[in-house]
Amino acid sequence: MDGSGRQVYQLTQGATVVTVTVDRTANTTTVVDGSGTRNYTGQPRGIVYASGNINDLGGPNRSGGTVPPALADNTNLLVVSNSDVVIQHDITYHDYYDGESVLGVFSERRQGPHRHLGPERSPAQRVRHGRRRAGAFQVDNYDLGSARGTVHLTGGIVAQYYGAFGQFNSSGGIAHGYARDFHFDDRGLMPPYYPTTTNFTANLPSARTLTWKEQ
Repeated sequence: MDGSGRQVYQLTQGATVVTVTVDRTANTTTVVDGSGTRNYTGQPRGIVYASGNINDLGGPNRSGGTVPPALADNTNLLVVSNSDVVIQHDITYHDYYDGESVLGVFSERRQGPHRHLGPERSPAQRVRHGRRRAGAFQVDNYDLGSARGTVHLTGGIVAQYYGAFGQFNSSGGIAHGYARDFHFDDRGLMPPYYPTTTNFTANLPSARTLTWKEQ
């Protein structure tokens, strides 16, 4: 987001950079690219789709140790790829409890590791808000190099495989990769177009013998 509280997206593919600014108050969207500036009335529907890898997903770089917010208030966004999504930076909301923002990250493929925390350009502590869905959610090169800190995640994860984040030393501390600090998002918000299911199997209670006592 910018200093005026507007949501800003920067999309980069090769040498092409597109900047999209959404002004909810004015109900306008401005797109700036190599061909110029275009202004539209209205706002995006809340989904960004990439056909191929997303190699660097994240918010603004830290400034003096402070994590600038990536999502402006009332921004509901789902980021989708049919391949890998690599998170390289912090992703946070401007106002977590009162701003009504929500982020979802979805990898379409179902086999193999498709949601990564990248090994490069990673601060010692990563902060995340939002829901993630993937074939696997894991850290790249989790078994190499020195310990990189802790991943702080407030949200949820839906994954076919729960991938590795780090390795421990003999004292129980992190030797490589990241430690995990995960918390549930208690606001009950869902990203737009986030996949859901209505197929449930009831877990009916049944009587079981838990202890035996001689008479």
